[in-house]
Amino acid sequence: MSLRTDLFQQLFGLRRNPFHHGAISMPGVDTAFYPDLYPGIAQQFAVAFLGAGKPPPIAFLWSLGTGEDARGFGKSTYLHWFAAEVNRDQGQRALALAGSPASGEVVLALNATFHTLGSVSLSHLLFDAVRSLVAGPQMPLAPLMGGGPTDRGALYAAGAKLITDTRQPWSCTLLHWLCHYTLNKVESLLADSVLFREWHKARLGRELFRTAVAFLRVLGVTRLVVLVDQVEDFVNWATPAYKRRRDLARLAELCAADAVVRGHVTFVLTMHPDSAHVAARHWPVEELGQISPSRQNCRVVVLREPSLTGVVGMVKTYLNYERVVCGGDQLRPFTEGAVHAVYAMCGGRPGYCIPLFSMLLETAADLRVPWIDGAAVYSWCRSDEPLWRPR
Repeated sequence: MSLRTDLFQQLFGLRRNPFHHGAISMPGVDTAFYPDLYPGIAQQFAVAFLGAGKPPPIAFLWSLGTGEDARGFGKSTYLHWFAAEVNRDQGQRALALAGSPASGEVVLALNATFHTLGSVSLSHLLFDAVRSLVAGPQMPLAPLMGGGPTDRGALYAAGAKLITDTRQPWSCTLLHWLCHYTLNKVESLLADSVLFREWHKARLGRELFRTAVAFLRVLGVTRLVVLVDQVEDFVNWATPAYKRRRDLARLAELCAADAVVRGHVTFVLTMHPDSAHVAARHWPVEELGQISPSRQNCRVVVLREPSLTGVVGMVKTYLNYERVVCGGDQLRPFTEGAVHAVYAMCGGRPGYCIPLFSMLLETAADLRVPWIDGAAVYSWCRSDEPLWRPR
């Protein structure tokens, strides 16, 4: 046990620092999470991303502001959280929240990002979505495969027929892997960097994604939600205009004209004003609708500045998750004044608050200070080179 861990237990009654970086990016994986930071967020996501009828081809998770002011609202964390919520019961609770009849519906959610192996493109994004089927701690395909058909040959035949009837290109290799190999084996194959690069040289992202969607459809999945993070890595002025124009057009074609994908897949894109301004130059409005964060756009959820009450609830939840003995002051070792000070400094944004709370706990432990009040927050953070940095 490290000295700092000993100090956390002796001074604060905590097993470890509950505000470590994993607490931001991976809710539910040995970390606390407080979805009520944004009250009613589960229903907002369900309505916007699943809809009450035909699934929308594109939906958006917005934050407002310019530059850094649009960051730190927790978009990445909430996308991971929503994926876990959907996959927990194949979307039954989310569909109920959306007001959609769930009879016969099976929903699967995947996390994906444009930024893969140092390069950005629609092909990389679609490959990342395919890989997330079998990768990570959630492994969302596992429950479906456990109750799926035992005749893997019949499963392959059904998937192949679904795609070949559309006369669109596909990957017989990927379909064979998904039908005949274990998920761990498929994960290791898709993690092969040499194979990955070879497939991307040929820009096979759409073929691979189409194949995966066909496989999911014959497995019984009626809706696939692809939760896309880091859209700004692609939709920015550094990406050549021809690439933005080409890939946004291909995304529109995939959503609106692809016989396998159309009507079965929703892409949820993170968005903020800077990215929207760049995307608008080439955005296919007719196929994908408006990007606007307007309240009239039913396919949009906007994360705004959380309330102070919400941040206090978040802090209590994180601290109690690592508390050795529950009870007493749930904010210990922070005073209400300390939480108010952090809230004011960070504008309530969890992506900025959490690293600051982490730094304050570590500083207090190093100084052997059992309580952190507002004066300590301002004192420790007052310098030209602050001890904390938003992540």
